[in-house]
Amino acid sequence: VLCQGVRLVSPAELDRLSPVAERFDLRTELSEGSPYRLGHASVVGELVGSLLSPAPPLKGLISDLDDTLWHGIVGEVGAAGVHFTLENHAQMHGLYQQFLQSLAERGVLVGIASKNEASLVEETLVRADLLVRRDSLFPVEAHWQPKSESVARILKTWNIGEDAVVFVDDSPMELAEVQSKFPAMRCVQFPTNDPAKLVTFFHGLREAFGKTAIREEDRLRALSLRQNAEIVAAAGGGSQ
Repeated sequence: VLCQGVRLVSPAELDRLSPVAERFDLRTELSEGSPYRLGHASVVGELVGSLLSPAPPLKGLISDLDDTLWHGIVGEVGAAGVHFTLENHAQMHGLYQQFLQSLAERGVLVGIASKNEASLVEETLVRADLLVRRDSLFPVEAHWQPKSESVARILKTWNIGEDAVVFVDDSPMELAEVQSKFPAMRCVQFPTNDPAKLVTFFHGLREAFGKTAIREEDRLRALSLRQNAEIVAAAGGGSQ
């Protein structure tokens, strides 16, 4: 029976944070009547607290391309040479593309900040087998300027604050450069060289962008921003 207004702690999430084998404490069971270790009780409290007072979902994600959205350096191997499928041992990048597409469909803004040639990036982003649609990515900043400058322009285009955005890149150096300019932004490293961290990576992003409801106005926001930018560009007042 579904009850309106009732929220439940996910058993899977509880198991992830507090494995069953690590919960029981015979000493406290015998001495205090409580069978659980302090760590488990703390996890339960944090999860219940997050249900009672959930953090507001973030609004945008800015992503790198090379060795993040796909495997490979597109400037070295060309548009056809980057990979994101199981047969090329690059499935983690395909999963990331699917995740970004799901965010875009739920009204999250998804932009690109890449140090690359713009024409080569565009050629790659329109590949028919890419798992995130080209029209889900806006704006796309592809050039050789510092990524913090790209991030600044994207924030201005979106008209949102840095604290509402996640920046994802595989390079610790690029993450540090952006973080230094936008200290309130959440900067997350894509685990290209450590697939074991992929579950934690996706879990963190899912929690950051989780919504209890998806409004139609959220879905239309990115389309409206793109249309407005195209009008300005056509009038000679700016470009993507």
